[in-house]
Amino acid sequence: MGIEEKEILGEMTPEDYRSNEIFLEHFGPGGTWDLSVKKAVENCISSKIPEHLWHYCSVKSLEAILKSKNMFMSNIHSMNDYKEGEWITDKLISKINSHYPELSGFIPYLSNYNVDFLQGPYVASFSSDGDLLSQWRGYGNDGKGVSVGIRGDKISIPLISFDNEALFGRTFITNVIYDEVKQENVIETLINLVKLVVSAASETKFNSNNHPYLYAATRIKFRLYFMAPMFKNPSFKEEGEWRIIGYPASTMSVSDNNNICSINMNKFGDNSDFKFRSSDNDIIDYITFPSVSSINSMIDAINLGPACILKKKTLGLFVSEQEIKSITIEKSKSTLRPT
Repeated sequence: MGIEEKEILGEMTPEDYRSNEIFLEHFGPGGTWDLSVKKAVENCISSKIPEHLWHYCSVKSLEAILKSKNMFMSNIHSMNDYKEGEWITDKLISKINSHYPELSGFIPYLSNYNVDFLQGPYVASFSSDGDLLSQWRGYGNDGKGVSVGIRGDKISIPLISFDNEALFGRTFITNVIYDEVKQENVIETLINLVKLVVSAASETKFNSNNHPYLYAATRIKFRLYFMAPMFKNPSFKEEGEWRIIGYPASTMSVSDNNNICSINMNKFGDNSDFKFRSSDNDIIDYITFPSVSSINSMIDAINLGPACILKKKTLGLFVSEQEIKSITIEKSKSTLRPT
C-alpha cells in the first residue's frame, strides 16, 4: 500500500509521514530535483537546431517517406544499440558502486525496481553531417542509400524542456549528449541528490514498505525515462546525432526484477497514434513524424551515398511528383569500396 492510499484510509504512521516529507523535500515542486538536476540536464541541451539535419536510410525507405509524407519514430528499445536508453542509468549505478560505498544501501532500490511503460519513448534519428562515412555504413544501406536533408527552421517542434514533470503526450527535439564532462556533471548532481536522501533517512528507522529510498529511487527512474534518450556512449560522438523524441501517453508500472511486487500502476491517458510493423522475427511498435503536416515541406536536399546507383534525374522526377518544389541532389564525396 502506497503513502497516498494510507493517508486516505487514515493509516499513516510517523515513519510514513517522515518518508513523505523527505520525498517532497527533494522531489516536490521547487525541491532538489528542480533546483539542481533539471538545471544540470538543461545545461547540456543545445539552444539552436542546425541549419540541416540529415536522416540516413535506404532508397526504399526514402520512397516510403516521400510517399507517406512522414517517417517512422521507432521504439528506443528496438534500436540497434542494445544499451539505448540505459547508458546514463548504468553510469549512475556504476559511479555509486565504485566511488560512494556510503550510498550502497540505496543501490538495491535503484537497481532492482523497474519503471516500465507500455509504450516508447519513440525516436527519429538525424545527423548534423549529411556525408559521413560511418553513417553511410551504419544506416545508409552500406553506402547504397541516401541522406535526406531537413531544414532546421522548418521543424516546428520545441527543444526539450523539463518544466513539466511528466512529458507524456508531447514531442521534442534535442541534441544527443556525448560529452563526458557534461554526462559526469549530471551524474554527480544525481549522486548529490541521493546523498541528501540517504542523510535525511538516516535519522529514522523505516521498514521496506515505507522506506524513502523506495520512493526516491522510483522517482529517479521515472524521470530518467524522459532523460535517457538524450544520452549516449561517447564513442558514437562522430555521429553528431539529433533526436526527435515522442513520449506517448502510456501505462506505467513499477515492479521488482522478479515481477513479484507491483508497487504502483497509473494510466497516463490514451494514445491511438502508435502503429505496428513486422520484420522476419519481430513485431515493432512505432509512431510517425510529423503527425499532422507533411515532412516533404521540410526536405530541400538529398545526398546520394557513395555506392548509390540512383540517378539524379530519376530521383528529381520522382521528388517532383511528391509535392517538393525545390531540392538539391548531390553525390557523396566519401569513398567506399563497393560490396
